[in-house]
Amino acid sequence: GYKYLTKISSESLLTKSFSRELLDLSVNTDMEAKQILAGLDIEPQDCLSLSGTLDRNKNGRIDVMELVSGLRRLRGPARRSDIVAVDLAVQSMQARIDEVWLRLLHKNQVSQIGKDEIVDI
Repeated sequence: GYKYLTKISSESLLTKSFSRELLDLSVNTDMEAKQILAGLDIEPQDCLSLSGTLDRNKNGRIDVMELVSGLRRLRGPARRSDIVAVDLAVQSMQARIDEVWLRLLHKNQVSQIGKDEIVDI
């Protein structure tokens, strides 16, 4: 486990990754892993979906950088600034989705007008 990781060089450590299943198994069955997460002030309910949260690129594996950055973000209770940041990100994504939808709608309307002109000829 983690004791092995503390004995290897930092360069080698950056190349290591592990499966989401291994993390789930560790979090669910290893008391020491549970104590470490509690010591990091990570809420127990966050541990239930920890592997999904940490696997940012959704490739089924968690590398060391995903682990470190994800655990850092999960520490402590949610703050108002966290909630506002998520709300702003969602609003930005919604605006982009709306823009794409409008472009597709316009493209379909233009395409339909072209088809109507061909039929009238």
